[in-house]
Amino acid sequence: MGDLFRNKDMSGGLKAVWVILLIVFTPLTMLIYLVVYGGGMAQRQQAAHMRSQADFESYVQSVGGAGPADQIAKGKELLDHGAITQ
Repeated sequence: MGDLFRNKDMSGGLKAVWVILLIVFTPLTMLIYLVVYGGGMAQRQQAAHMRSQADFESYVQSVGGAGPADQIAKGKELLDHGAITQ
């Protein structure tokens, strides 16, 4: 099911037909789907993984803030302005 909805080459109507067939004729439909679309399953899975990895790294950088050098510079700036003491 996950691969079915990740497949951007398939229209919404065709996806609906596959879902109905999966509900009614589960084992046979699964085998047919594997034969017809199995070649691209690994590529779609890898693309989804790469997107989630990039999103995760972007999130960590946005939440994690600056690196150690930037933190030291910010501390020095706060010390110079008197916001913190030695």
